[in-house]
Amino acid sequence: MVRCWPLGVALALAAGCAKAPQAGLVSGVIRVNGKPLAGATVTFAPIAPEGSIEAGDASSGKTNEKGEYTLTTVRGVPGAVIGKHRVRVSLVGRPAGETGDVPLPPSAAKDRIPPKFNGDTTLTFDVVPGPNRADFDLAIP
Repeated sequence: MVRCWPLGVALALAAGCAKAPQAGLVSGVIRVNGKPLAGATVTFAPIAPEGSIEAGDASSGKTNEKGEYTLTTVRGVPGAVIGKHRVRVSLVGRPAGETGDVPLPPSAAKDRIPPKFNGDTTLTFDVVPGPNRADFDLAIP
């Protein structure tokens, strides 16, 4: 039993040194009808390649007052894994112009972005090695 511990340590170290998926740096601007969208969450969800069930880690970022965002993976790595992604944009909170110190009840926390840009998204983006510019102008009536 004592002689087995070096093998266990070696296996644990090898597992910890597994190669991280290749990522490309991703940033961009989200606009709605040509105007910057502030405070939105942008999520890139990788699509598994044909014949694979492993898609990789998702990435997300938050837009600033200019609608600019930069992605970071769920593991804290800058960017997004290489490959095709479904892109979701979400903005949950008070309607524009509404203020107040009273928290919104959960029932009022409705996403202000239509489902075709988040839950049922039609947006996609192919991340390549190196820097990627992913700008989206959402047409919302």
